Amino acid sequence: MGCPASTTQAVRNNAFAELATRFYSDVFRHSLRLTRHVQDAEDLCQETFLRGFVRFGDLESADSARPWLLRIATNAFIGLYRRARRRGEEIWAPEDVVERADGAVSAVAQESPAPILVHGEVMAAVESLPVAFREAVTLVDMGETSYEEAATILSCPIGTVMSRLSRGRTMLRGRLGRYAAETGWAAAA
Repeated sequence: MGCPASTTQAVRNNAFAELATRFYSDVFRHSLRLTRHVQDAEDLCQETFLRGFVRFGDLESADSARPWLLRIATNAFIGLYRRARRRGEEIWAPEDVVERADGAVSAVAQESPAPILVHGEVMAAVESLPVAFREAVTLVDMGETSYEEAATILSCPIGTVMSRLSRGRTMLRGRLGRYAAETGWAAAA
């Protein structure tokens, strides 16, 4: 005899709640890097976990939960970004990116086991990258994922991740050349 439907639903709800608790900070950091604003990141997290709950049956294994959730967040962001562009809305004003990113990154660093300490000028350069390159750089270079996980999250081959990462790094070198020379990073590199 099978379990009553309410017991099955309770087990499903508890399993998803455990998953959401375990990966909330990862999803929030990823959302923050995409949106560049704490409130928008919180909204994107909420949307991600709502979509994840609805599609919880699609999750193949607990081992793939993190990249699965990050992919849901990325897809939700892309949808929001495209809708805003179609309406002609300015999405994030460049002059407030550094101020918002600095405050947001320091808030996340307190919760994170591996704090992200990035100078405002570096963060602004990362934020100025086109979305595809910014995603690759933040996922891999900021220590969040491996190439394989990034490929899963971005739904593209590892070679594409590597290509985007290379082009993103090249753009960053160009944008941060003077800053690197002034701070002594150019001599160390």
